[in-house]
Amino acid sequence: DGCALLRQLLYTEYYNHVVTLHMRNGESYRLRTSHTTLEELLTPYGFIHSPSKGILVNFYEVVSCSADSFKMSDGTVLPISRRKAKEIQAAYTKFNFQKMRSEVDMG
Repeated sequence: DGCALLRQLLYTEYYNHVVTLHMRNGESYRLRTSHTTLEELLTPYGFIHSPSKGILVNFYEVVSCSADSFKMSDGTVLPISRRKAKEIQAAYTKFNFQKMRSEVDMG
């Protein structure tokens, strides 16, 4: 299942035509692709978003969020650009609400 595999992703970083995928198990993979292509493939799942240029985060792996950054489950702190701050905060709030609702429905 592609979605289950994506859940293993912590975040991605784009630099010099290479995207690095950082995984929950500590491994990382490098792909020679554009950030835009990867963003178009991953964001439709609803839990992967781009908080700033060249970065994608998996909302399931965010442990805390401030006005200008996400702290990931591995301790990495990733910036939220001012330009995207409202949009990203709204998406993260919606994600958490939907996650809580599904946990209540299951429980």
